Amino acid sequence: MSRLEEIINNSNDVITKSFLVKEFKRIGLKAGDKILVHSKLSSFGFVCGGERTVVEALMEVITEEGTISMPAHSGDICDPIFWGNPPVPKEWFEKIREEMPAFDRENTKTYGMGLIAENFRTRLDVLRSYHPTVSFTSWGKESEEITKEHTLENSLGEGSPLRKMYDLDFKVLLLGVDYDVNTMFHLSEYRAGNAEKTINASPIIENGERVFKSYEDIEFKTELFMFAGESFEEKHNVIKDKIGLSNIKLFSARECVDFGVEYFKNVNIY
Repeated sequence: MSRLEEIINNSNDVITKSFLVKEFKRIGLKAGDKILVHSKLSSFGFVCGGERTVVEALMEVITEEGTISMPAHSGDICDPIFWGNPPVPKEWFEKIREEMPAFDRENTKTYGMGLIAENFRTRLDVLRSYHPTVSFTSWGKESEEITKEHTLENSLGEGSPLRKMYDLDFKVLLLGVDYDVNTMFHLSEYRAGNAEKTINASPIIENGERVFKSYEDIEFKTELFMFAGESFEEKHNVIKDKIGLSNIKLFSARECVDFGVEYFKNVNIY
């Protein structure tokens, strides 16, 4: 049985754009909202029009007076020494470092972000921040502000789009995914101040030339994010609902980050 056949067999009804618009409004989304979306298309069941339908339903609800942002991460645009799923032979490392194409806002695909995020990235009116591994895309009123600056070092910290989403009081919308992919917790990790340092490297364009550049960052502990999220739910308002077969969560990015700072300060793994 194919994956599509499995989705059809598990679906009670077809998910349409008009249905999604109605449901997004029902859970509290409205015109002018600012949202960071993490998503998994297959979680909904059978969607007529696929990922395009979900993206356009969100845009219809939020409108250009609001802002939609999504992760556009490309974790494969980094030093092959960090590749583990799958790894490549060590003998290939230098050739990869020498010839891997530099990150390009328009042509570098997302990696592991899902079909919805990739469809969103390709739209002509969607902007993208410049970072080789953890860029973000954005559409709407604050999209230029969100994407215009993104520091290479400390990639998800104070010089990243996450900081701007925090300052602009975004909401986080999880569509069929959970706290383990909630990137706002990365900003918490930086602010907690106790993460170990690491060095990464990626091909970028600098002064018009391709360079394979090293940069400092922190060791992320995403394995803690589910525990942090469950604790967050105990003390803060999280809208939990269902659209089609998809489990939905909607909450304040600012509240999430502030909670995460204290959580990561006190966890023993760091």
